[in-house]
Amino acid sequence: MMKLFKMAGVAALATATLAGAANAEDREFSWSMTVGGTSDYIFRGISLHEEDPAAQGSVDIGYGIFYAGAWASNVSGAGYDPMELDLYFGIKPTLGQFTFDFGFISYLYPIASDSLEYYELKAGVSTEIVKNLTGGVTFYFTPDQSNYVQTWTVEGNLA
Repeated sequence: MMKLFKMAGVAALATATLAGAANAEDREFSWSMTVGGTSDYIFRGISLHEEDPAAQGSVDIGYGIFYAGAWASNVSGAGYDPMELDLYFGIKPTLGQFTFDFGFISYLYPIASDSLEYYELKAGVSTEIVKNLTGGVTFYFTPDQSNYVQTWTVEGNLA
């Protein structure tokens, strides 16, 4: 696992170097908080709250291209009870019209009876395709872990 952390650190440093020096106005501290609810917590097509409403919230901080945060939701079923806590960090450098996102996500179930925790790496890119239409693709890699098999996930979006 330490080898993976070192590789992720080297990749993050290389990306930050390639992104070039940020302007002073780009190096501002930012933060946000969210609180909300949903009719069901669905993660990659699977209900993690037995198709019942779920409360969710997050706290995020950023400085320039760096970000970190925590997100939580109540969950139920499959031993997850009663909450999920996701901790994440990463960088979002830009190169021309493209914005990249390289990150690390840890999925924690601190009150669960079984150890269901796992982590994954994220790499994405987005750009404005035409005026008022942005598109992107994100790849997630979950390495083989004691409670989770190696998985690749691809996510696309248009806004």
